[in-house]
Amino acid sequence: MKIPCQNGFVHGRIPNFRNNPDCSTNLTQREEFQRARVIEIFPSLAQEHLRLFSLAEGTAVFDTIVNLTAAGNLHVDIVVVASVVVNPISGARLGKGKGYGDIKYAMMRQLGACDDGTLVVTTVHESQLLDDLPSSVMTEHDLPVNVVITPQRIIYTQKKISYPKFINWDRIDNDTMLNLPVLKEFKRLQQLQPEKLN
Repeated sequence: MKIPCQNGFVHGRIPNFRNNPDCSTNLTQREEFQRARVIEIFPSLAQEHLRLFSLAEGTAVFDTIVNLTAAGNLHVDIVVVASVVVNPISGARLGKGKGYGDIKYAMMRQLGACDDGTLVVTTVHESQLLDDLPSSVMTEHDLPVNVVITPQRIIYTQKKISYPKFINWDRIDNDTMLNLPVLKEFKRLQQLQPEKLN
């Protein structure tokens, strides 16, 4: 099945499809979204409409990378993460393979900005649903989802995979440090506040 893609290119990217604004509508009509005071939307062209819609609705859209130190002083109610494929039953998902979303979530966990009560959502096209994606593709540092939203429906997963709770520095290579400069600042904070961030 082909995904109707906005720019014609999906290789090495999170797919961005023409009717993804319908995902935004489906999410923002949910009670969980309407109750949310703060949400974090991880960067992806496929989530750009949701970011704009959320701001228009008056919901605070937080960005850990922009304001790392403030993350410890608030609670993020919803995290929206991008996916290439997702298992709508187990909540297992795959991104582009770089782990940036997993790392950002782990930072938020260590800073106290989110916990097990934070809803983790992904918005995808129906053709990105993969019922037989095994949970074994997920490690303890990968981020599963509670809710999958497509243009047609909302799926609450039977999430039994644990959330990542800390950054595994052994998995962070030089490229990741260069592409996520916030990691350097987070490591500095971790050294200054070891009792809080370890």
